[in-house]
Amino acid sequence: MHLAFTRRQWLGATTALLASAGPLAHATALPRYRLTDLGDLGGGNVRVKALNNHGVAAGMANRKTTDNRGVAFVSHAGRMRGMRHAGRATPSSATGINDDGLVCGYDGTNGVFNKARAWVSTDGTRVFVPAPREAHTFAFAVNGVGQVTGYSGDLPFVGGTGQFEPFTLPAGYGLGVGRAILDDGTVLGDMVGPHGQCAFLRVGGVVQALAVTGAQSHAAGGINASGMVCGTLQRPGARVARAFVWQDGLTRELGSLDASDAGSSYAHGINAAGTVVGRATQPAPGGGGRSRWRAFVARPDAGMQDLNDLLDPMASAAWVLQKAVAINDRGQIVGEGLCQGVPRAFLLSPWG
Repeated sequence: MHLAFTRRQWLGATTALLASAGPLAHATALPRYRLTDLGDLGGGNVRVKALNNHGVAAGMANRKTTDNRGVAFVSHAGRMRGMRHAGRATPSSATGINDDGLVCGYDGTNGVFNKARAWVSTDGTRVFVPAPREAHTFAFAVNGVGQVTGYSGDLPFVGGTGQFEPFTLPAGYGLGVGRAILDDGTVLGDMVGPHGQCAFLRVGGVVQALAVTGAQSHAAGGINASGMVCGTLQRPGARVARAFVWQDGLTRELGSLDASDAGSSYAHGINAAGTVVGRATQPAPGGGGRSRWRAFVARPDAGMQDLNDLLDPMASAAWVLQKAVAINDRGQIVGEGLCQGVPRAFLLSPWG
């Protein structure tokens, strides 16, 4: 079984601890969390993509239940507002937001994300990345100095207002995408090579595959300012995928939520403290039926834990948290789940 690496799936989609052996310790209790519903634009189907250090989230939501095109949004303190876009037939998605409120994303054409155009915006007015118009161009992350990364055609790029620089990938690699970008221009992304999908780092203009020990294939999740990377790997012959953290050539798997260690886990975000969030499978109650997706948090000194077990009682009675997407340096987390059976997006804030 290989990690998926098609273009469609890409769209849908400590240091001391790393050096040690054995499972992560459970020395310190994780905080409990208060939950805030991110709201919606009238049509539900909220997809949250990013979170900044002020607790502002960004993503895509529908204005009507009958409209599947989606509108880019920002949400703060449970109040969601749609971002201005080119027209009713134009779908849009916000995918990144920095601490100054600069948002990045992309618009589609003809009601779908076909020949998409990447943009940055501070006040709702889009400034498009000057990529070739004949190429579909998606922006997925923005750093503190206004640079964005994503892909255009088959190549990852760094861009912004008046800037567009496609990457040169190593020989034998193609179909690249930038996933995250640091303030110094370092880019974390994915590319396809001789042995399948692999995460890469671009430092000083040079792209190199991440050296993830023992992995047959691996995919990027996030990176913090210290250069610690989270992602998901597949071991040769393994039937499960596993979340991992990596730094300076050292790789550490984060395990799973399954007591039998048979479940899969996927890492999606990491903060300055090295705390990782994502999603993992959990056996169905009683051991029968299909496994369930659950959002997780994994702190270096506390191991992986189901976020559903850390909710305040009122939220836990109504919500099932299925996926954690991003975590900021204050420990706040955004993700998606079910509220009384209805798909919604959430913000978690630590307390106690």
